[in-house]
Order: sequence, then structure tokens, then C-alpha cells
Amino acid sequence: MGGKDRLQCFVSIGLVLQGEPYSFDMGGGFVPFRKDVEYVAAREASILPLVPHFEFVESPQRWGYKFRFGLFAISDHDMRLIAQAMQADMGLLHLDSAPL
Repeated sequence: MGGKDRLQCFVSIGLVLQGEPYSFDMGGGFVPFRKDVEYVAAREASILPLVPHFEFVESPQRWGYKFRFGLFAISDHDMRLIAQAMQADMGLLHLDSAPL
């Protein structure tokens, strides 16, 4: 926080489960809302080579803007791009492994 180091990688992947968001006390007065996620084993992958191919990116120069708002839906196409880059099991993510 406040430093110059950047992490521009996907570090986990999973499916957001059904159910309403709920508050969770992280301590120190920080009580964010959460949704449960079923995570899948995967490797860290840089976002940078994927940016030009994402459907959710409106402007490649401002690709990070969408992430400022937390949870947002992405297409199966974008999920497959991320899963392939992370070497995640497509079946566990309910995706076909058809080439993009």
C-alpha cells in the first residue's frame, strides 16, 4: 500500500457461489461484505498479455478501471482466457476447453 511495486497478476480463480453477500468482521473495525467462492488450483498468471483479448476491457489503456469496483461478471470467453493462462482445470470451472 502506497509503494511503487505492482502485482498485475491473477493469483486465484474460482466460481462465485449462490447466495447473498454477507458482512465479515476482519478486525480493527473493518467489516467488508463477502460472497463465498469455490476456488480451483491454479498458477499465478500476468494479466498484461490477456488485456487486448478481454471482452470486459473497454479501453486497453485503462484496463484496470473495472477492477476498482470489486465483483463484476465476465463472459465465458474471458473466464477461459484467464483459466488457460493460469493452467486451471476447465471442468472444475464448468467451462469447455475449446480453443479460443
